[in-house]
Amino acid sequence: MKVVKIIIGVVSVLIAAVTALQTYALAVITNAAGAVLGSLGPKTGTVTMAAFLVGGLVAIIMCDSKLGSFTAGTVYLAEAVIGFYKMGEFGDMLLWAVVSAVFVIVFTLDSIFTKQPVKPVLTG
Repeated sequence: MKVVKIIIGVVSVLIAAVTALQTYALAVITNAAGAVLGSLGPKTGTVTMAAFLVGGLVAIIMCDSKLGSFTAGTVYLAEAVIGFYKMGEFGDMLLWAVVSAVFVIVFTLDSIFTKQPVKPVLTG
């Protein structure tokens, strides 16, 4: 499961890069068009990018930890909720919400079924 968590972490960082590019492009278009296209697109994209970046980095750095799985799953859950909430406004949000939901399932199952190694107690 460690390899799966690392792969999900790397994919999340790549998704963060894609959403950062989308957000930047949307911000440029919105600024160029002025008040006509004023929307929350850049803010929603930035939150999406940050959630995937943080979730991915936590998944990579804490791949051996049950706490890491729980933390990454929580970040992905927040992203899924935001994505499903904003999916009517932005077409790509549904895709990112579904991907986040799948990641939530993987990390939740991992945090439930992973057994932490027991450290021996030294008595002197």
